[in-house]
Amino acid sequence: MTNPNICPVCELDSIERILEDVQIAAQIKGSGENVSHGIVAYRCTQNGHIFFLRRSDVNADSDATNSYANTTIKRTVARLG
Repeated sequence: MTNPNICPVCELDSIERILEDVQIAAQIKGSGENVSHGIVAYRCTQNGHIFFLRRSDVNADSDATNSYANTTIKRTVARLG
């Protein structure tokens, strides 16, 4: 399994997986649509930041998936910043 290797908050490369496969369910307000996904939780070992990724985004063993996850994290940081 490919894991992200940077923290989306501080962008340091100090990530560890803390929860393997957690199932979440949510209802989208106004649409009545129920959404269910598996998520994986990670923690920044340097600063203690915690973040979650959909299991399907880190489910493959490839550099392409790792690159995708890190690009997604960088875009999230840019939006939050």
